Amino acid sequence: RKTKRMAFFESTAEETARNKSNANTAAMKRALKALLQDIVIDVRKGIVILDEKSKESKNEQLKKLAKERFASNWVVNQRKQLEVKFAEEAVELNDQLHQRQDEVQRLIQKIRAKADRDITELSDVMRAKTKKRKKHLLTKVKFDPAIFKKAAPLAANCEHLKTKAWGDKYSKGIKCLICGKELSQLEKEESQVLGYGSGADPWLVDAVRRHRDNEASFRFTKAEEITRVEEERRRLEKERREMEEQEGYFYDFQDLKIVYEFDQRHAKTIKRAGIFRQGLQWTEEELVAYGEARQSERKLQLLAEGRSEVVATDFDPLQSIQDPPPTYRAVDERHHSQYNELLFSIGRLKTFSKRIDEFRMARFEPVEARKLYSAILESLYKDANHLEGELDMLERDLDKTSKLLSTLARMQILMDQSNKIRAQAVKDKKKSRNEAV
Repeated sequence: RKTKRMAFFESTAEETARNKSNANTAAMKRALKALLQDIVIDVRKGIVILDEKSKESKNEQLKKLAKERFASNWVVNQRKQLEVKFAEEAVELNDQLHQRQDEVQRLIQKIRAKADRDITELSDVMRAKTKKRKKHLLTKVKFDPAIFKKAAPLAANCEHLKTKAWGDKYSKGIKCLICGKELSQLEKEESQVLGYGSGADPWLVDAVRRHRDNEASFRFTKAEEITRVEEERRRLEKERREMEEQEGYFYDFQDLKIVYEFDQRHAKTIKRAGIFRQGLQWTEEELVAYGEARQSERKLQLLAEGRSEVVATDFDPLQSIQDPPPTYRAVDERHHSQYNELLFSIGRLKTFSKRIDEFRMARFEPVEARKLYSAILESLYKDANHLEGELDMLERDLDKTSKLLSTLARMQILMDQSNKIRAQAVKDKKKSRNEAV
């Protein structure tokens, strides 16, 4: 709106100023009279120069200049007044906008506070209802412990769930009320050391371990044993065991096949260094030789340290053989190696196809060049007779041209001689005339 008003003012300001300067009022006359005095002073100073060649008189020119100066001053003053007015309106609008924003913010805060109170009240109501319903449902699902005991699986051995402390003048301890076992030093038992705790069946734990190590070599006396071991592994390993059973591939290698091939090619060097790899098979003689070599190295080391050789008898050289990784990590290593093998196979196929494309493109250029040369030779062979005939005609034309050129050369020589004779005759004629005169 400010831009429109300013544009309207600019379009009508000059005309309005001219109309005001031409108005025949007392105020205008006083203003023009004051401006006339200023213009006369400017004329005397040389700031304003009157046109002496003009048909108008000096007074008329001065009045005209006074009217123009009044119009320009009026336009400038009106523009300044409009700008001041626009600035005041902008300040007023900004104040109104800030007031409106403050009102909106207060309203938003009020609505948020009310919404927070409503949410809190609703949450309290829902929490109370949920607690009440939970209490009601718990009263329904509560049943006799004897019935629950029939539903829960029984442990192979006593789990020592009920205990009682005892003591006398000489000792004290904790006893199981079900089996009567002393539990004060339970942490020293084999089950606790091996990490499977009380209540577990030692045979089942050992069977699961042997089954994890090698399923193919696992031995059982009846079908119930292998079924029990499989169920226990599913219970312990859960989805991982299910995925392993559903696997459609047989994973055996822990490294890429190229690594196994490298180990087999350098088997003697690797065995000489005492490195045990999955792809290397050691014979009994090689193991004995390896043990003797390590024993001799151990003795030399002890002698260098000044210790007795008897200590070397307790040294087992096969202790340096790296133990296989745990079950899960071994499976992951085999899966990872198979995945890398697949990637390398795909990479080799891609590289092979890329090389074939490169050879095909390299063959394309000479084949196309050979086709081009063959087409050129075929065209030349077809045009050979015609070209030979044209060649004979060109040779005959060249012979005729050479003869004509030789004739032309002789004619030019004779022409030069005739011109010389003619020039000499002209000179002799002039000389004879001069002598006769």
